[in-house]
Amino acid sequence: MDKGEALASLLEEMRATVAAGGAFSALAAQLEAAVVAVEQARDVLLSGSAEDPQLPGAIAYNFMMLLGTVAGAWELLRQAESAAELQSQGEDDPYLAAKQVTTRFYFAQILPRYMGYLEMIKSGSATITEMSDAQYASAWQ
Repeated sequence: MDKGEALASLLEEMRATVAAGGAFSALAAQLEAAVVAVEQARDVLLSGSAEDPQLPGAIAYNFMMLLGTVAGAWELLRQAESAAELQSQGEDDPYLAAKQVTTRFYFAQILPRYMGYLEMIKSGSATITEMSDAQYASAWQ
């Protein structure tokens, strides 16, 4: 295990996109907040898994969804910035405008889901693992 080093490298790349500014600075600020959430989730995993061996499995789905949602926002922001740059150079392909609209949609409708994923990660494993085998089996009788 690399203690989150590979993830830290990815988050650095995301922060470089945020720092670059550009035509979508308001969206970049949203991305920064989402990157902080990924760091918080990483910290929950790294600090809690030694004392709770069930934690990694319990939060795996929500961690994956959190990171995927944030990574998707990052990629779309990069593409929207590139599209805006091409438009400023005189390109008028409708795809460039569509890429920017798609990015605004994602940031408004999809990216906010990261907050829910983070809250589920913070809740730990107790609510997932508290049912005994006998209780679980009784549900299938």
